[in-house]
Amino acid sequence: MKTMAEEVRLRETVLPLVALLILLAGSAWVVTTFNIEPVIAGILVVETIAFVWLANWLRRRGILRKQDMPYFYVGIFAVLLLSWGLIASGIVPIVSAGGAVPMDKFFVYAITSAALLGLFILSVALGAVAIIAIRRKVI
Repeated sequence: MKTMAEEVRLRETVLPLVALLILLAGSAWVVTTFNIEPVIAGILVVETIAFVWLANWLRRRGILRKQDMPYFYVGIFAVLLLSWGLIASGIVPIVSAGGAVPMDKFFVYAITSAALLGLFILSVALGAVAIIAIRRKVI
């Protein structure tokens, strides 16, 4: 017979990993089906992991409540779509198979791309956190 602590531990450790595995398999299918470049898919995966970690951290701190999580995840989805659109349109440049970058300029291009995308993600995440914290009167 499982104790309550074992059941909670199972729910908090194994089930998220199973869900992540299912999402990973689904993501691989989407990438291959819709011909999404692997670099863009990788950026979106890193963004998703960062936002999910941020959501869990905010929930543990009490800034987000359980009923706010679906709204936060819809916001994450919107930010991912916006990021994908900005990258696909060329506003946020990344190195991709479609566009060659000379190797002598690659490091500047990669650092600039990572910095711009990182600042964009950080500003959106901090804005969302600030709005939620002000609404909860935490700040």
